[in-house]
Amino acid sequence: MDEIDSLPFEVQTKLLTFLDNKKFRRVGEVKEQEVNTRLIFASGRCLETLVQQGQFRKDFYYRLMSGHSLELKALRNDVKRIRDACQQFALNHGISFSLSLIEFYESLAWPGNLRQLLGHLEKKKILSKGTKIDFDTLDEELLLQSSDLMSLPGHEEIVSMKQCKVDHVKRVLNHCDGNISLAARKLLLTEKTVRSILHEVN
Repeated sequence: MDEIDSLPFEVQTKLLTFLDNKKFRRVGEVKEQEVNTRLIFASGRCLETLVQQGQFRKDFYYRLMSGHSLELKALRNDVKRIRDACQQFALNHGISFSLSLIEFYESLAWPGNLRQLLGHLEKKKILSKGTKIDFDTLDEELLLQSSDLMSLPGHEEIVSMKQCKVDHVKRVLNHCDGNISLAARKLLLTEKTVRSILHEVN
């Protein structure tokens, strides 16, 4: 069950009862049925924090925590998952991504995590005319969606695409420890272009 953090209290209560006695009753029926099963829950927010804020039942939280829990890293903190997801997507759809494009994806923040990445790949597949997928204008849009860029001072206001490109190049360059050659390869640009972009906005 996804987005368990968004369930209303009434549904939380019903699930808590089910977890305790393993019984349920179908809509319109009067007889309860017993089932031996396991449930897997997913949450995009910290349940402990929601409990403290009064937005999640404390007893339901403790019941969930009595099972196994696993915290998944955000894509930006687990670069290998980005490459694995791209390769699996390509395999499933009979296409291929250029290595430089995957490296570009590995440099992004992906605020929407895996769903954002897969949604973006699906859009590129639909609009592509061939089976070899490379960088295009759709990828430029990702620069505006970077959580890292949005957190920079002054980015509460609307900024130009030029400024976004400069900020993104700087971030990738910093990620590459100032190695312009490596940053250029990840950005699918020449070293000359990278140097030029860095001087576009004073």
